[in-house]
Amino acid sequence: MESKEIFLQKNKIADKFHELEKLNPDLWDIIREIYEDYELRINNGSLRKTITSLIDEIGTPSAMHSMRYRIKSPESLIVKIIHKKYSDFTDLDYANITKETYTKVIMDLLGARILIRHRYLWEEIHDLIWHHYFKGTEKYVKNRTRDYVGDAKEPFLAERPKVFYRYEENTKCYELKGRDTFDFEKNNPGYSSNHYIINYYGTYIELQVRTLFDEAWSENDHDFVYKLYSGNKKLVLKRTSNLLSKVAEVADELSMFMHDYYDESIFSVPNEKQENKKIITERAERILNEMPESRKYDNLHSRSVTSKSVGDINELY
Repeated sequence: MESKEIFLQKNKIADKFHELEKLNPDLWDIIREIYEDYELRINNGSLRKTITSLIDEIGTPSAMHSMRYRIKSPESLIVKIIHKKYSDFTDLDYANITKETYTKVIMDLLGARILIRHRYLWEEIHDLIWHHYFKGTEKYVKNRTRDYVGDAKEPFLAERPKVFYRYEENTKCYELKGRDTFDFEKNNPGYSSNHYIINYYGTYIELQVRTLFDEAWSENDHDFVYKLYSGNKKLVLKRTSNLLSKVAEVADELSMFMHDYYDESIFSVPNEKQENKKIITERAERILNEMPESRKYDNLHSRSVTSKSVGDINELY
């Protein structure tokens, strides 16, 4: 691990760390122990073996476009701990985190992401996860340190699944499964994803399900916005990311329209067709209105790309 000041300055957490250090002079020693223990777990291959085992278990259902996984880096782990400790002093799990407890407290050291082509496909993936890993609500963790099961004999869902959504209407498709199955969290400006926390034989894995369009926005937001903590550059990139999120949202709606239009039975009632058209058109027009003037035009063709897209939607009907 790098020296204390180099690490803190490089990750732009020096001010937060020094404030926390006033409360706990041994904080750097605790942080270094966590870093070294986690680095050892990565280097011995145990974490990679765990996450790839879960991926093999899930297989390749037809609703899945692709699947990827990641192991949080030791550096990202420490940065997350500092941010969490600083942002919420009432979270005792983070306040008292040590080498012995960090794997109980932090549930996304390992993550797998299932990508689907359009939002209608979420249900098939959910049914698969539910069938494999739901072992009863009594398994849900209430206190991360106290309720941790390190010797789990079988994998199980450790929390109620979470649905992060943009608009209230996005939650309607979950009603058939029972709204009590999920926790819902409205997320601005545009994060949309389903999250499942699985205790996989004593190791937590966060499983995410989202569309290709949501993934494209999320990756750009993570690379260019999330890693910046303040300043004018972050403000500009954040606003740009908000616009990209809205573009991804319309792309999502269009993909669902293509699905619906292909399945002609869904348009047996004319009003449904008109309502679908109205929703897609209104959202495309809203993006046009929010885009900066300099970005509304295609330089090659000197025309408004978004306006043309809205017109194309109207012609489909």
